[in-house]
Amino acid sequence: MGGCVSVSLSCDRVVNQFSQWLCVSGSYIQNLSENLASLQKAMGVLKAKRDDVQGRINREEFTGHRRRLAQVQVWLTRIQTIENQFNDLLITCHAEIQRLCLCGFCSKNVKRSYLYGKRVIVLLREVEGLSSQGEFDVVTEATPIAEVEELPIQSTIVGQDSMLDKVWNCLMEDKVWIVGLYGMGGVGKTTLLTQINNKFSKLGGGFDVVIWVVVSKNATVHKIQRSIGEKLGLVGKNWDEKNKNQRALDIHNVLRRKKFVLLLDDIWEKVELKVIGVPFPNRENGCKIAFTTRSKEVCGRMGVDDPMEVSCLDTGNAWDLLKKKVGENTLGSHPDIPQLACKVSEKCRGLPLALNVIGETMSFKRTIQEWRHATEVLTSSATDFSGMEDEILPILKYSYDSLNGEDVKSCFLYCSLFPEDFEIRKEMLIEYWICEGFIKEKQGREKAFNQGYDILGTLVRSSLLLEGTKDKDFVSMHDVVREMALWISSDLGKHKERCIVQAGIGLDELPKVENWRAVKRMSLMNNDFEKIFGSPECVELITLFLQNNYKLVDISMEFFRCMPSLAVLDLSENHSLSELPEEISELVSLQYLDLSGTYIERLPHGLQELRKLVHLKLERTRRLESISGISYLSSLRTLRLRDSKTTLDTGLMKELQLLEHLELITTDISSGLVGELFCYPRVGRCIQHIYIRDHWERPEESIGVLVLPAITNLCYISIWNCWMCEIMIEKKTPWNKNLTSPNFSNLSNVRIEGCDGLKDLTWLLFAPNLINLRVWGCKHLEDLISKEKAVSVLEKEILPFAKLECLNLYQLSELKSIYWNALPFQRLRCLDILNNCPKLRKLPLDSKSVVKVEEFVIKYKEKKWIERVEWEDEATRHELDVVAETAPSTETYHLNLRRNGTNTMNRHMRSCEKTPGSTPRISRKVDMMVFREMIAVALVQHNLPYSFVEYERIREAFTYANPSIEFWSRNTAAFDVYKIYEREKIKLKEKLAIIPGRICLTTDLWRALTVESYICLTAHYVDVDGVLKTKILSFCAFPPPHSGVAIAMKLSELLKDWGIEKKVFTLTVDNASANDTMQSILKRKLQKDLVCSGEFFHVRCSAHILNLIVQDGLEVISGALEKIRETVKYVKGSETRENLFQNCMDTIGIQTEANLVLDVSTRWNSTYHMLSRAIQFKDVLRSLAEVDRGYKSFPSAVEWERAELICDLLKPFAEITKLISGSSYPTANVYFMQVWAIKCWLGDHDDSHDRVIREMVEDMTEKYDKYWEDFSDILAMAAVLDPRLKFSALEYCYNILNPLTSKENLTHVRDKMVQLFGAYKRTTCNVAASTSQSSRKDIPFGYDGFYSYFSQRNGTGKSPLDMYLEEPVLDMVSFRDMDVIAYWKNNVSRFKELSSMACDILSIPITTVASESAFSIETDEIQGQEDTNTILA
Repeated sequence: MGGCVSVSLSCDRVVNQFSQWLCVSGSYIQNLSENLASLQKAMGVLKAKRDDVQGRINREEFTGHRRRLAQVQVWLTRIQTIENQFNDLLITCHAEIQRLCLCGFCSKNVKRSYLYGKRVIVLLREVEGLSSQGEFDVVTEATPIAEVEELPIQSTIVGQDSMLDKVWNCLMEDKVWIVGLYGMGGVGKTTLLTQINNKFSKLGGGFDVVIWVVVSKNATVHKIQRSIGEKLGLVGKNWDEKNKNQRALDIHNVLRRKKFVLLLDDIWEKVELKVIGVPFPNRENGCKIAFTTRSKEVCGRMGVDDPMEVSCLDTGNAWDLLKKKVGENTLGSHPDIPQLACKVSEKCRGLPLALNVIGETMSFKRTIQEWRHATEVLTSSATDFSGMEDEILPILKYSYDSLNGEDVKSCFLYCSLFPEDFEIRKEMLIEYWICEGFIKEKQGREKAFNQGYDILGTLVRSSLLLEGTKDKDFVSMHDVVREMALWISSDLGKHKERCIVQAGIGLDELPKVENWRAVKRMSLMNNDFEKIFGSPECVELITLFLQNNYKLVDISMEFFRCMPSLAVLDLSENHSLSELPEEISELVSLQYLDLSGTYIERLPHGLQELRKLVHLKLERTRRLESISGISYLSSLRTLRLRDSKTTLDTGLMKELQLLEHLELITTDISSGLVGELFCYPRVGRCIQHIYIRDHWERPEESIGVLVLPAITNLCYISIWNCWMCEIMIEKKTPWNKNLTSPNFSNLSNVRIEGCDGLKDLTWLLFAPNLINLRVWGCKHLEDLISKEKAVSVLEKEILPFAKLECLNLYQLSELKSIYWNALPFQRLRCLDILNNCPKLRKLPLDSKSVVKVEEFVIKYKEKKWIERVEWEDEATRHELDVVAETAPSTETYHLNLRRNGTNTMNRHMRSCEKTPGSTPRISRKVDMMVFREMIAVALVQHNLPYSFVEYERIREAFTYANPSIEFWSRNTAAFDVYKIYEREKIKLKEKLAIIPGRICLTTDLWRALTVESYICLTAHYVDVDGVLKTKILSFCAFPPPHSGVAIAMKLSELLKDWGIEKKVFTLTVDNASANDTMQSILKRKLQKDLVCSGEFFHVRCSAHILNLIVQDGLEVISGALEKIRETVKYVKGSETRENLFQNCMDTIGIQTEANLVLDVSTRWNSTYHMLSRAIQFKDVLRSLAEVDRGYKSFPSAVEWERAELICDLLKPFAEITKLISGSSYPTANVYFMQVWAIKCWLGDHDDSHDRVIREMVEDMTEKYDKYWEDFSDILAMAAVLDPRLKFSALEYCYNILNPLTSKENLTHVRDKMVQLFGAYKRTTCNVAASTSQSSRKDIPFGYDGFYSYFSQRNGTGKSPLDMYLEEPVLDMVSFRDMDVIAYWKNNVSRFKELSSMACDILSIPITTVASESAFSIETDEIQGQEDTNTILA
């Protein structure tokens, strides 16, 4: 029985085991109530212990320096689990008790009661066990070094996204170890660094620890070490009592083993890392340091060559921040509050500190009166505004307090005398400082100016002054910093009368001052004074600014009597001031007097008594007959006479020779008197700026050879309209007897214009430090440097132009050579060959000539010229790889720019042995932010859908190119595109904010095939560089209703969004009735800011009007064209007839690719093309009629004649439509003649013998006359502002139209121009002034006024409009390609407000095509597209 298993158990054992089980099981049921009670009691004890332990943990972890033990955390976690199980048991305990029976000895459901009772017992044992384990002596331990601690940050942050990305990306670069952020106080540097810290907490970055240290002013080594030590766990009394070297060693021993990031906030001087104990970051340790400071100089001392400036917010972001701080409820409490809030935002000039404080202050002020009061206070005395003295100015004052020396602080405070946003010329400012005594001139002018520029550099690097972005010769002061300076000047607001600054606020009388004796400095510049009366007792007054009061006519005799301490008096640019009181002699302490730009005719005799006068400025005094007696000014060091009626003659030279302290002269002189300088060595030695010019009507005044003395101090020379044939240098001069070779060592700027006799400029070899050279209109100039002459005058070869930065050549028809060999240009940035240099075939360039190729640019107008250039060799052609950027008036070629490095790379890959394929490729790490932005740009540029980034094959290609590329979705792609849009929008808003003129607008509506509607707004304007620009401002969905009111509200919203509601000039719209209502509403809303109250605001779209006129005319003659239309249909109806037509062409001998075209009934220009082609093939069609019997619609002779007349009529319409509908958007001056030509044609054919033509012309003329009457004024004014047309063109046109009304029409146009000019003169003088300043960026100081000299020399009191109209009309043939806007830009100094008016009128578009082209010029319907990258604003 091997397959059986026998089991043998004793009976006693079985019974015993069963009894034990029964007892245990019975106890689960029988003792359930007692067990539950025990469990509840044990659980209460455990919870109490848990709460005690948790309290200890919370108290010890509160500081963040300790953390709970792991065993404690496990115990707490286990308790939580047990507590959950206990709660589950309690839920059903009542039901389980009810289930018991037989006095608790049994259960109605034995199995369930057994299981429940068992769970209770098991849980009770676990609770008791945990309770016994809960006796902890220690519950926490010291916290080890944390990677990064997230810091609290303010809730409202605006406009720092791009800067944050820039700093983060820079910090993550392998080659960057230290990043410095600098900027003025309150600009948001700490906020930015805090975001960097918190970004580490989210993204990590592979660093072991991120350490944040607030350094602040007057920080000690001990303080910095303690902050770092706390982060590293180096704490305790023993460590704190160590000396700094021991602490440094401890810190170094910890950090040298870690990859750390050290963030230092608010440092004021160099932090010595070695002294602190911080290892210097490098490639090996991978560590990083970032810091913030107010001083750019500190960045340099910390070893940061290229620090990042944290700038104020732009206008849009500043407004967004203020809105968030003020709140929607407050802004919406009154309809006018948003406009006032916008003004408040502008006063803050983008400073986040001011925006936050002022926004919080105004957040609960919900009455319009409170907001008006706020704007008044901020405008008149911002220091009185709530929170300004307590929260804003003290923070900014730290920067002032950190300046070394009282003189530097005084120099800074002095800058607050100028108006808000005023650009201060550095040289002028230093002269003020010298006369105030902040800088001592006893050491000599050059050393004093060096000290002045050093102080300016300190102030700029400390973010207290802002250096000009375009012109480094100017500085300005942020408005809030200016308020801080005024606050300090008034002894923190306690003595406001010490410094009175009421500049640019429209004053017409002296301010009311209680205590004139306390006044030390007073600025009343840029106001509306006409007369100044009174005799204020200003015994402490040192500086008085009265410049730029254009209406000022008279200063009373007693005004200067009580100013014995006055050292600086500026009366410049007071164009109506013609004399000074003799009592000026009582200004016995006067050192600086500026009368530049005044109309004074003579200097008062009392001026001779000013024996302390050091600086006398008389530039642009075009009525000043003489300065005789100037030799009495014994202390005079500086005399500026540039562009004055008084020029340097022998009599003046004799007087100036007597002035022992004279150091600087700027003057005009005729070429015939230059030689006299040899007789007056002091005068020759002092000349720094000289303008040599002869009268253009008296060439006999010029000399054959101009002999220039070698003036070592000469900085600038201009030679204009002189007839000499040669310029020679005389090295032996009375003031430079030991000079071995002639040397203009300080000459940096040379301008030579209109000197037709010159054949070379070889003398420039002796100007080794030349920076800018401009040569214009020298008709016979053949060489800049003649090889033959260079060899004859030099003992050894000198390479010219080593420091040249800009070379400008224009209208040099005979120029063949700049230099005979390639030259090493160390600094050359710009080579301008602007026009008419056809013989210049070779440039002095080779592949090694230009050091900074990426910054080098060639500008030229004639494309053929660049194609004819003969390069030095093939290497030069390759190195100077070009890419063209086309502008309306010029083509600019950038040589070998980084952005077109593809060609260079391709050439390299073709020749390099390491081209991929021959060796394995090594993938580099891709910066995904940069890569995503590149793809976003590609999506926009190539009109790709957002889903492009999700295409399978595209992703495969990305992966093949670099496996590290991370993919993103279409939504992310859309977000990337929108970020680019927002960034570009901000840039455009900033550009629109600074344009000198006004903006002309066009708008149009469309309906898509998907029924959605859209609106487009386009801006046309002349930018700061004088270039006509067209920009689409908004292209967005516009749901119904499309009423005039709705359109007006939408456009008003868009104008406000772009911040241009005060800059609008005209609005061009089509003839839709809703547009009439819209423009009327919009004009009323903008009326106070429109020119002439909006008289010229509404412009009708010419393209639409012409289309309506022609369509109506064609409707009259539609039957007359039927045979030609049928002819085209017949020929193109079958291939056989087309072949037959081609055979007829061959028979007649017509060789052309053109063919017949059929018109589209809704497009009249297609009818014109159909007629013109049919007439071209008239003989072919006649031949076709002879050979094809089926062709029955050949027109008769009368019908052909009619067709030719109709074609002639449509031709001018087609030409002007092509002109105004093109993509180049010509200036408005070209339209008048085109429109006039159509009117003439209609007049010539209104009595046609053909009745059909006559009826057509009559119908068209009726509508055309209405358009001509409504719109011809603006077209006529635009034509008058073309210097090749003027009123001569109008007189010609009006005479041909109707000789009887010609004079009346001319008078009407002139009256309109005078009216418009008057408005510009009243409201845009500041714009014209800024335009003038902008236009002078490439012109040496003051030379721009030169051209107005002759126009004002023979007459006075003429307006710029009269002056312009009296000048002769330019020859149309010679100036056929003239850029009219450039003409006005270049002549802004002569015509002032007229230039601004001209640029605005010339930019008026007479069609809405610019807006239509946002979709298509073919149709007003749009195909819908679901996945599109078009951004709808």
